[in-house]
Amino acid sequence: MKAGGADQRSQDALFEGYEALLDRSRLMLGFARRGAWPALIDEETLYMVEVERLGALERAVVLDAAARERRAALLEGILENSLEIKRHLARRHAELVLLSSEDDGGAEAPEQGEECRREQPSGKKPR
Repeated sequence: MKAGGADQRSQDALFEGYEALLDRSRLMLGFARRGAWPALIDEETLYMVEVERLGALERAVVLDAAARERRAALLEGILENSLEIKRHLARRHAELVLLSSEDDGGAEAPEQGEECRREQPSGKKPR
């Protein structure tokens, strides 16, 4: 019975890790929405460490059907947040390319670039 207890502790640790990863992805999404790029990068570093740790745990745990469904639901939330973060990053990238072309004597910013500028917190200019 001792092995079963160890399996349950490993499974509990795995789900705690996935829940923490979901929380971290929500935090990262908040940073992306606010344009807090340095904070997003710092948090992404911690996120990647947690992903690696979960990968090792995942290899050591056998999940039953109910646990696999629970994991799938957590992963769905994580992936949804990741996709939205990527959309914000793509918009930021486009804005930076546009700003770079303006510095080189390019044309005025299109509406999307203007929209990104308005999203900057506390009136700061985009980096």
